[in-house]
Amino acid sequence: MKSSEKRIKTLPLLIVTLSVIAVAAVAIILLLFINGGDTAGSSGYIMPAKPRFIYSKNNVLYMYDDGTSERISEDICDKYTLTTDSNRLIYISKGDLWYRDIENKDDKPHKIATDVTAYNVNSDGSKIVYIKENGDIFKGTTDGKAEKVGENCSDKDELFINDSADRIGYFTNDRSFILADVSQGNEIIVNELISGDSTVSCSDNLSVIIIEKFYYIDGEPANNIYIYSDNGKIKNVIENAEIVRAYPEKNSMYYTKDGTLYYYEKGESAKIQDNYSYEYYSFDLCATDVPVMVAYSEKGFLIAKQGKTEEITLNASSSIVRKVSDDGNALIFTASTDGGSKIYRLDLSDGSDKTPVAIDDDMGETRITLTSDKKVVYSKTEYGSPMRNIYVDGKLISGNADSDNITYLDGSFYYIKNTYGKDEEEPTSVLTINQDGKETAIKDDVSRYCVLDKDNITMICGMKNKDDFRGGTLYLYKDGKIVKIDEEVTSIETAVKRYDKIDLDYYSMQ
Repeated sequence: MKSSEKRIKTLPLLIVTLSVIAVAAVAIILLLFINGGDTAGSSGYIMPAKPRFIYSKNNVLYMYDDGTSERISEDICDKYTLTTDSNRLIYISKGDLWYRDIENKDDKPHKIATDVTAYNVNSDGSKIVYIKENGDIFKGTTDGKAEKVGENCSDKDELFINDSADRIGYFTNDRSFILADVSQGNEIIVNELISGDSTVSCSDNLSVIIIEKFYYIDGEPANNIYIYSDNGKIKNVIENAEIVRAYPEKNSMYYTKDGTLYYYEKGESAKIQDNYSYEYYSFDLCATDVPVMVAYSEKGFLIAKQGKTEEITLNASSSIVRKVSDDGNALIFTASTDGGSKIYRLDLSDGSDKTPVAIDDDMGETRITLTSDKKVVYSKTEYGSPMRNIYVDGKLISGNADSDNITYLDGSFYYIKNTYGKDEEEPTSVLTINQDGKETAIKDDVSRYCVLDKDNITMICGMKNKDDFRGGTLYLYKDGKIVKIDEEVTSIETAVKRYDKIDLDYYSMQ
């Protein structure tokens, strides 16, 4: 399970299950600022010989497998999870929690429990924790066997569990966050009262919990940070402080206190910068996977790697951080110099000379991000035109393309062209593959698509509103051929993948 961060505003409905992680589509989605790990080619992912994926028809789940489509949820599915081996499906339908072995085509759905409002499941589906309408929490298995492990749980919030499901984190109706060790007779490790607008970040195994509590003093907002580590045995409190970004897996974070930026790790804090004043933008100045942060300084940038800092001098009148790579080894920024305003890439890896490299001028640039192999991808608009052109490392790769929905995989880019047709005769919304600068048109009238691998792409075409839902025709592009799969499809939920470990970002077509 990925580390979780939760902001609670009067306990809204937000259930984050393992489904998104367990069935993550093999793609890096660019220009939506969802930029992630390795591509399929380097992840160990093996696509089945015959494509297999899940899609939705007005919230009823179907699976395409071995050339045929089959309905796999009996009724409307509110939430669902696929295990990492893609063999088991757990979902909620009309308040009932169901399980199905989708690898066994003769197997039918089995009801696990009734009156369920939320659930979470470990990676292989062997342990399920769920909340009943009365607030009771149960831990069980797919055969329906369960034991009560908690109560007074809010049904509007997230359940945190480790992979063995012997530690469970949840929110109560009286706004407490509970971390319980159910293997030790439901021993409470953490019981912290949460205010109406707070955050909770947890490590995968729930051994580290970082809570930022918001409250008011004489009408003025204030924050305290509580760090529980070593399975709740150690508690550290930082008063009147605000988290910039937390890294619970490393028991670390960047935070501000009294206008000063600090780095915290395992009980110790190190000062990074005085007079820090960029709190509003700070989250985007940090790498996602490692504790690396870029702060502005009088000379240029201050690079913080855990407790160590390095200042980068820029000969620029102004600069704006646009993207820090997930691994913290690259920075993309725009800066104004005597030569005009340009896009720059800066290598932050240890041992690099830290010299910015100009990529392009930033006139008309609207969105910018990085691929996993550090290609700089961005779009530009022409003045007075809705059309966008896509650039990679300073080179135009496509004109009149939809830059909101670009996929990058194994060196190829996938996007939709001609969203705005130039004339009535020209095909619009054409799904296009760009490999080594050469564009190949796949199909027109594409509303949504999902890249399963370089040889298999699913597409929903001709989406229209009908009877309170929006749907279209689902096609599969495989080995250069287009096959019609189904009609009135509302979303391509995810690709079903078979591998041992999932460590990729996801792309949901909902």
